[in-house]
Amino acid sequence: MAAQKNEASKLLKSAMETFGAPEWSWDLLPQNLEAISLATEFGFLPNRRLVRMWRGEELRPKEQLMYATAGFEFG
Repeated sequence: MAAQKNEASKLLKSAMETFGAPEWSWDLLPQNLEAISLATEFGFLPNRRLVRMWRGEELRPKEQLMYATAGFEFG
């Protein structure tokens, strides 16, 4: 899993340098402890807690491999 965290770190650093936004939000899945660790390393702090919901059979991806989710602004 260290390889995924390293690649995620490179992508995040590149995005922050490219887009330079002073404020960022990052929605994480709590099952991915490496993503939470990476967010902390980059200075992110918890601000909100989202609840994932489903109806019917629970279909969960490999959450430990997901380092981010699309934001609400993407619809």
